[in-house]
Amino acid sequence: MDFFFLRIALIAFLQQDGRPSLQGKMLRGGEITGNKRVVYRQEPGRCCLWRSSCTGELFSKIEKSRVAVIPQVRLNDCGSTKGTIPHVGRLTEKVELNRKSQTEEGGSLMLKNRLLTWLLVLLLITGLSLPLIVGCAPSKAPEAEGPIRVVDDTGREIILEKAAERIVSAAPNNTEILFALGLGQKVVGVGDSDDYPEEVKEKEKVGGLYDLSVEKIISLQPDLVLVISGVEEAAAQLEDKGIVIYTAEPKTLDQTLENIRKIGQLTGAHAQAQELISQMQEDIEAVKSRVADIAEEKRPKVFWVVWNDPLMSAGQDTFISDLIVTAGGVNILALDGLTGWPEYSVEKLMEHNPDVIIAPESLAPTPDVILQDARLSSVKAVQGKRVYVVPDNLVVRPGPRVTQGLLLVAKAIHPELFQ
Repeated sequence: MDFFFLRIALIAFLQQDGRPSLQGKMLRGGEITGNKRVVYRQEPGRCCLWRSSCTGELFSKIEKSRVAVIPQVRLNDCGSTKGTIPHVGRLTEKVELNRKSQTEEGGSLMLKNRLLTWLLVLLLITGLSLPLIVGCAPSKAPEAEGPIRVVDDTGREIILEKAAERIVSAAPNNTEILFALGLGQKVVGVGDSDDYPEEVKEKEKVGGLYDLSVEKIISLQPDLVLVISGVEEAAAQLEDKGIVIYTAEPKTLDQTLENIRKIGQLTGAHAQAQELISQMQEDIEAVKSRVADIAEEKRPKVFWVVWNDPLMSAGQDTFISDLIVTAGGVNILALDGLTGWPEYSVEKLMEHNPDVIIAPESLAPTPDVILQDARLSSVKAVQGKRVYVVPDNLVVRPGPRVTQGLLLVAKAIHPELFQ
């Protein structure tokens, strides 16, 4: 029996209050326009038909029952059990209105109670049976998914017949992404420089970032290998063995988020990837919103020290430059239109005279390394002691922790906004 219709029946039945219904019987022998019903109400010493202007509980019940109501007329003899209704439409015959006796009302109420009991029993049986029916129904087989397709940073389409189960990651940022997505158990090999999270240290090593061991990777039998650009020869050898290669080298925060999405797609971790992306987007927007109102000409000029002898920095097309700009600063190399990782003369540095200097810990464990460099003694940032050191891995690895690095850069550029 349909559970929904049982519920409807029970609700309709419970709405009956056990008193004589206000809804009248079809007047025998009579007819009003169409197939409609007449409503009457019986009161002590008065019997009448009610029109649609009546109000209160009666009108509410009339409206709910969708019955027609004829204009008010009085029976000729309201005090008796019989009366004649004057001509209404084609209705001319006598109508006998018999008041229900207490016995009839009691019998009706008993019948209703009995019907109510049966309805409740049926409802109970049906409600208890539904879980069993659902549980016993054959489970629907998952629909077969087509091949997974993504385009990597080289522009090549990467195709997997199914989500990767054995993965080698030869780049530390991609390794961090895999573990952040909860895929550590699927990682069978990592690069020599991969060191986060702690579990990475227990994985098989497959060589340096640009010096991969093809033999070692093949021995691990991966169905997916994640690399960066610059290892094309090794990648070609692995592809000759039927191993799928995915190359990614994000240069902006947006590209980092897109890389996470693609890795989630290749590994079947769609939901985990989206959750991580959403968290990172919130962190990025929190920084952007604080610096959004700063005019371009008032944004501090920043010099990022990649190396100090010779002096090198990060060009406008690098991930470092995107961090500087997002954090509300101006990369002075962008003012010169420089890209990549060029050498930068002290004379050129003095020309732009940056407000802030930032260096990685691997180069300058403390700000004193920069502050005590005689070549830089006349630079505004040095004189104002606006020299900051940040952990390398938080700013040079475009992965899950890069938003922490972004916040550190923002604090260095705008300490007044990021306490």
